[in-house]
Amino acid sequence: MKDWRTVISARRAVKATLAVFVLVCLPSCNILEAEVADFGFVKLTVIEVGDCWVIETSDETYLPTLLPSNLRVEGLRVQFEASNRLDLSNPCPGTIIELIWIEASPE
Repeated sequence: MKDWRTVISARRAVKATLAVFVLVCLPSCNILEAEVADFGFVKLTVIEVGDCWVIETSDETYLPTLLPSNLRVEGLRVQFEASNRLDLSNPCPGTIIELIWIEASPE
């Protein structure tokens, strides 16, 4: 027969393990993140620490994590889908996003 303290301790360990799983895995799975789909213009922003390629839309400035080099053209109109990356930080202006897809868009 198990001691009641052992049972309570085991339950707490399971709850703690589940809590850690949720805190670590869900943000990286983008399950709770809002998707972004919009048109915008590629802009080069120069700051003290370097250059930042951003996408400016009508109401927001986005900082993509990996903007393809062939789309790093000042004033290029693009259409894109992305996930917010609230777990990252950067000195460049804009909301950090991870691009799902992006393509040049006709004007």
